Amino acid sequence: RRGPADGLGGAMVRDRLAERDVCVRARVVVNATGPWSDTLRRLEEAVAGAPRGGTTGDSVVRGSVGVHVAVPRARVGNRGAITLLSPVDGRVMFTLPDGPHSVIGTTETPTATSPDEIRATTGDVAYLLASANRFFPAARLTRSDVVSAWAGIRPLVASGASRGLGRASREHAIGRGPAGVITITGGKLTTYRVMAADVVDEVERALGHPRRRSATADRPLPGGELESIETEMAAARATTKDDIVARRLVHAYGSAWRVVWGRAMTTQRGTARIVA
Repeated sequence: RRGPADGLGGAMVRDRLAERDVCVRARVVVNATGPWSDTLRRLEEAVAGAPRGGTTGDSVVRGSVGVHVAVPRARVGNRGAITLLSPVDGRVMFTLPDGPHSVIGTTETPTATSPDEIRATTGDVAYLLASANRFFPAARLTRSDVVSAWAGIRPLVASGASRGLGRASREHAIGRGPAGVITITGGKLTTYRVMAADVVDEVERALGHPRRRSATADRPLPGGELESIETEMAAARATTKDDIVARRLVHAYGSAWRVVWGRAMTTQRGTARIVA
């Protein structure tokens, strides 16, 4: 949605749950959509009347598919996190203990497929299992041992991925589009905090505000208001009457576990376990 002469003034978004359009107004628009970044940039270029092709039409993101699988931990036997090199192609991999499961990851495959269509393929699963079996031969993992498999796209900065995905930088980059939209690309989950801080600094510059000390630097994340995890675990056990469910709730949601449990109680079979 066009705003003042200095750029976009917001966006018209679709609420798919309520099936209605909502007009969101803002003096500064931030594109922080990960693997969808280029799609949003091209919408901006269309609104701004930028010419097709040329530098404005180039991709700023290069997609890399990462797949993980979860298998019974008893089959693998790892008590801690282990880093290993895949005997298939020498890539760095890991196995992480996660309650009764071991998480094995990850693949790294270039893709131009829409993020909406990404799935873990049989080839991805076979690669992970074959790699794990070389390091844990007694496990003898097969597809029937896979409890779950999932895939996502790492939105690598395109200019840094030309040397190959394995050597591509995981740093993030921030830029301004032809209609003033601030786009952040690259980065990774473990650097989200510095990425967010850098974006806020850029927004303040765009608004002409002096840079201010972060008001959230020392504020706990939602669910992080924990004085004692043992106390929360005891309360969750008393409420759910199930040690496994209580542990999952507290470890996943922290002090917000009561909210999650309350909502689960309002849904038919909402408290039933998905995985035993």
